[in-house]
Amino acid sequence: MGVYANELSNEDLLKSIAKALKPGGVLSTPADSIWLNNFAMEDTITLCRNIFKGSVNYAWTSVPSYASGSIGFMLCSTAGPSVDFKRPVNPLDPSNFGVAQGPPKFYNSEIHTAAFSLPAFAKSAMGSKYE
Repeated sequence: MGVYANELSNEDLLKSIAKALKPGGVLSTPADSIWLNNFAMEDTITLCRNIFKGSVNYAWTSVPSYASGSIGFMLCSTAGPSVDFKRPVNPLDPSNFGVAQGPPKFYNSEIHTAAFSLPAFAKSAMGSKYE
């Protein structure tokens, strides 16, 4: 994440965001790619769990224009109504695309769930904090 990493993982900033959210409120913020040489998320996950008190998960997706070809996300919710990031709240309805002109070219419920599946080396880098 370069120079932005320190800003986005600043404890005071995260506390301020958590305080501003309603119970069960959600933050999604960029995080390191699993393909970076210095990938280490254990401290970030611990920090987020200590601040947000709800669900905290790491996910990743392909972004061909990003330096490593993928980007990570921290998904955090405050204490309150349970949030299960791994399952879409509103799965796509194949008969109704809302304001879209047609079905998404990439996203579907399986891609959503797969974003939380990590290779063994990434799980290891997260230590006991990965679930």
